[in-house]
Amino acid sequence: AEHPILRPLLDNLLGPSSSLVAFSVITNLYGAEDQNWHWDTGTSTAVYPDYFVPEYTLAIPLQRTTTDMGATGICPGTQMCEYPAFNWEELEDFYNENFDEYFYDYPDFDNWMEYNMPCDLTAEGEAGDGMLYNADIYHRGAGHYDPDAPERVVAFLTFAGSRQGPHDKRSLPLGTVHTLRWNNWGHTIDDFSTMKEHPWRIWHAFGLFRPRNRNGVRPWNLLDDILLIFKDDEENSHVIANDFNAEAFSAIVSAVLAYTAVATGVYMTLVPFFMLALILILISRTNSEKSLVNTPVKH
Repeated sequence: AEHPILRPLLDNLLGPSSSLVAFSVITNLYGAEDQNWHWDTGTSTAVYPDYFVPEYTLAIPLQRTTTDMGATGICPGTQMCEYPAFNWEELEDFYNENFDEYFYDYPDFDNWMEYNMPCDLTAEGEAGDGMLYNADIYHRGAGHYDPDAPERVVAFLTFAGSRQGPHDKRSLPLGTVHTLRWNNWGHTIDDFSTMKEHPWRIWHAFGLFRPRNRNGVRPWNLLDDILLIFKDDEENSHVIANDFNAEAFSAIVSAVLAYTAVATGVYMTLVPFFMLALILILISRTNSEKSLVNTPVKH
């Protein structure tokens, strides 16, 4: 939060008081294979800059990391457009010429491209180094092929531009894996510098804070993350479950409504019988009491 290089950089890229939206630690064991090339956001500022806030991820290796250990690969410039500006025709010709060699692993050209993009840049570094990259850029975790090297462990922190007041109607990008504990939502990079003196408040996760203390900035909160599932059919709320999306939510709601309908039907069916039984018991008891009262007492 107070780093002389990182903080001004994030402020320039994301605006003041950017929000923490993801935090994870990924371990690459020896023998792990190459990940496919991908971007973290499916619909974002790359194509809709007026509708979505930008996101940047800070990757910090926890040990010296080489290419053979699985250093993160980067495709520079691919964050600038929806599709990378490769010579697709030449690449497809190459795939077709070597079809017999690639067919079993990559049955079609699109699948082959997922693992064979012409990108040779890898982020080798020492423990504690940081690499900041746009969530729209194509990247991947490489395989771990060095039997003499330790496990590759990298911490990933993702920050998104915060809404700059009530007039800011932008959304978080779709497709991002927001791996963040539920009670860590609702905080900005400013909170990192005061977390020891002022521990993070749980109610901030639900957007309950005084805006004047944040200069009108509205951090992304837990409710924002959950509401994303209704913006896209494939969007997931990972704070609830890895596969919790609009379809799962609809299934849960349908099940609850079905059980409620059944319970209501049973209740409406049984209650009249219980009421009738209760009335009969009361009538029988009243008649018994009357019988006792009318019975003459012998002296």
